[in-house]
Amino acid sequence: MTTPFVRTFGDGPVPVFALHCSLAHSGSWGGVAMACDPYVTMQAMDLPGHGKSPQPVRPEAAAEVAVAWAAGAIETPMHLFGHSFGAYVALRLAVEHPAKVLSLSLYEPVFFAAAREFDPEVYAARFSEMAELDGLMAAQDYEGAAKRFVQDWGGGMPWEMLPEEMRKMMAAGMPLVVGANEALIEDSAEILSRVSEISVPTLLVDGVESHPIVKPIQDSLAEKISGAQRQTLAGVGHMGVISHPKDVAAAYLAHIGMGA
Repeated sequence: MTTPFVRTFGDGPVPVFALHCSLAHSGSWGGVAMACDPYVTMQAMDLPGHGKSPQPVRPEAAAEVAVAWAAGAIETPMHLFGHSFGAYVALRLAVEHPAKVLSLSLYEPVFFAAAREFDPEVYAARFSEMAELDGLMAAQDYEGAAKRFVQDWGGGMPWEMLPEEMRKMMAAGMPLVVGANEALIEDSAEILSRVSEISVPTLLVDGVESHPIVKPIQDSLAEKISGAQRQTLAGVGHMGVISHPKDVAAAYLAHIGMGA
């Protein structure tokens, strides 16, 4: 199996494995890791095609590859921290490799299929947004697609204000973003019917300023996962892991029984 890149933050007594969002890399956990010092040792993996990890053979296989890589990297049970697509991967790990997982601390898993039954109108609107993105991708306008994606899921900074290298990196990563739709929207791995099997302590965190589809996703998962806890952060959007790392870290630490 191809080896992913994994970086380590800290040297605390609590083992954490962290999975970042799309179009980012493991370094995006730096702020949270600093705020978790001295409690945790965090191993953060670059997802397929991100950071220093190799590309998957097919963009559509990125979720499966990510789950396999993470399962291989986690040698003893660990607490999972996840953000966005990485939070979806963490959910998959808890379902498919439960012996590897001590707890789940998830910031806005983008498991769109979970929203279908809770808010069909918002779910349908998401499909409309994806159709626009698909059109840009079909025209091979990867930069335009990345700009549209960041409009919904970025940190609020205008596209033109982002560094040129970051814009190029995001544009190049768009096939992976769209390729994940089979898993996230179509639930190709048939995970939604199995999340009720998750028995580890689970925390679902979101931001008040986030995309409207986030709430029905969280509502659905909270209903299906026994004992799942919810926490919503005021004044925070989808990129809270990066924009408000201390707030996210405080929620995660409290969930695993650490911190003040």
